[in-house]
Amino acid sequence: MDSAPDVRREFDRNRDPLIAAQLDDLNRSEAERRDSFMVKRSRPTPVLRPGPALSRGPDRAAFDAQWQAEREGAVEKPRGVRRAEFIAKRQRQMRERDRTRSR
Repeated sequence: MDSAPDVRREFDRNRDPLIAAQLDDLNRSEAERRDSFMVKRSRPTPVLRPGPALSRGPDRAAFDAQWQAEREGAVEKPRGVRRAEFIAKRQRQMRERDRTRSR
């Protein structure tokens, strides 16, 4: 018995990939362990961007397009239209509620 090789560590390593990863982490330092994939992914990386003089036109055009879309979406509907939409919505909800209760 004393002369048999210790195979437990290799057995654990081959049995489960998570255990293998834990055993591999035991050999690394604390600083190496802290450097995770999420930390690497969230680190800011330098990006080449045009200077302020070059980007003013496209930035202004994009902003104006978003602003116009926002203004068009914010146009207030007449009270009668809003009331009719509200009533239709409530009627749909009541029908759905009645369907689920009747089952």
